[in-house]
Order: sequence, then structure tokens, then C-alpha cells
Amino acid sequence: MKFFVKAAFWIALILFLLPSNGQERYELYATAQRTISDIGGFCTRNPDICEKASSAFQGILQKLKAATHSVEDVLYESGIGAKRSPAHDEVSVRDDDPPYHRAALHPATTSSVGVGADTLTAEDKRPTWRGPNRI
Repeated sequence: MKFFVKAAFWIALILFLLPSNGQERYELYATAQRTISDIGGFCTRNPDICEKASSAFQGILQKLKAATHSVEDVLYESGIGAKRSPAHDEVSVRDDDPPYHRAALHPATTSSVGVGADTLTAEDKRPTWRGPNRI
């Protein structure tokens, strides 16, 4: 019963805020358009604030990446998780890095494989799946 009362309240609130005639609808759209254009021009009026916010968000993203990498490493070392793709690692080589980090940062060159050597496996040479044949 409590759920229905809450749902009725929110539906009534939404219906109350929706425009009921053409004039109200026009005013709502015009106000929304002015608000969006004002928000769009915020960075041109306040470039220093936008620059600081951008650098702060970059710092937060870097911290989140580092935290997820740490969690992935702990899960991998405990045997719970799978090793992450080395192509997505953006870490520097340190002495305490796990070996799969160092290997990812030093890819094999053609001179170590040999010129003209066929490095494809039988699995690599199989054609890709294309779906069932249609009659």
C-alpha cells in the first residue's frame, strides 16, 4: 500500500509539472532552450573554472584507474580473477611489477621471431564464424 501512495504522489507531481496547453508548452521549451544555451556558454565565460574542473576530473579518473588495476591485481594473485589484457595497461616498469606487466611493455620484434617466419597457429588460420547458411 505504501508503494502505491508513493507512486501516486510522484505521478501527480509529474502531471502537475507538465504543460497543459500550447502556451505553457512553448514557455517550457523556450526556458529549457535558454537554460541549455546558458550552460553551454559557461566555459567561455569562466575558462579558469572549467580548466580546474577538467584537471580535477582527470585526477579522479586516474585514481579510479589505479584502484581498479589494484583490485584486478589482487584478484589475479589470489586466483579469483583473470589476468587483464596487457594492451590496456598504462603503467611504468617498476621492480615490484608482476611479470605480466613487464612483458606487455616490451613486445616482441620481428628480429626475435625471424624474417618470414609463420607465427600463426592453426586456430588463427581457421575462417571466422559467419552464422548459419540460409536456404
